[in-house]
Amino acid sequence: MNYKELIEKTVKKGIVAAKRDYIRKDQKSILKGSIAGFKACLGKDIQGLTKLLNEANEKSRQLLLKNNKSKKEIDKYWEIRGFNLEVEWVCNVVSAVLYNEGLLTIIPPTARGMITASEIVGVKSP
Repeated sequence: MNYKELIEKTVKKGIVAAKRDYIRKDQKSILKGSIAGFKACLGKDIQGLTKLLNEANEKSRQLLLKNNKSKKEIDKYWEIRGFNLEVEWVCNVVSAVLYNEGLLTIIPPTARGMITASEIVGVKSP
């Protein structure tokens, strides 16, 4: 499996999970942001993912510090937060593969990121 396939499979799996997890009407904004976050990762190399994650972290931070009072502002925050979290998830899975190869990671991979990466690349759990 090559890097492009890893990203594509991670995004596809993530979008399916987001659509399954965010089904309530009040989660519409986070679902929209989550899908956009996954799609934004397509075609990005490691440096591109790192830049995307840093930008998403900053945008999320700025909106968190803003005094969001209206429903529209709150919905925008959750949309951006969903975007941020899914970009971070893709970076987590990619980092798990990088870590396994002895390379520098984008972020420290989590156990769940390692498990998902192994499922995607075809390594089975014992």
